[in-house]
Amino acid sequence: MKCMGNSIKLEQMDRYELAALNQQLVADIDWINANIKRVMAELEDYNEKVLVLNTLKRPDTISTNAFIPLTQTLMTKGDIEFNGRVIVHIGDQYYVSKKVDKAIEFYTKKINEKQMEQNAYEILLRDRQSVLSKMEQLVKRMIELQNLLKK
Repeated sequence: MKCMGNSIKLEQMDRYELAALNQQLVADIDWINANIKRVMAELEDYNEKVLVLNTLKRPDTISTNAFIPLTQTLMTKGDIEFNGRVIVHIGDQYYVSKKVDKAIEFYTKKINEKQMEQNAYEILLRDRQSVLSKMEQLVKRMIELQNLLKK
């Protein structure tokens, strides 16, 4: 999808073309808003993962007591020791083992990519809203002109 704000000549369109364009713009705006929400949810998820990884770097989280399940109803007390590595989901059901610092770096890159994606969607949204606003103003002028001609 690309910007259409300056390339479209609204004044040269008839009412049927304007109606079709209006439907397209409304659909585009809905699609863009849905993608912005999706990207924001992904950003929130990645930020939460970085926060958890930063918590793991603290020395007080190295060893933790836990109950280890032996069967569905039988558990034993045990200790979980953190060895400095985590399993990172890299997409499409693929996982890799990374050191915490490398995992933070991986998610920081993902955050930057998602922020760029969000910015691109916001530019598209502003463009579509601008064209829609111009079109609404043009339709108002056309209606006013038509009303003047009727008198």
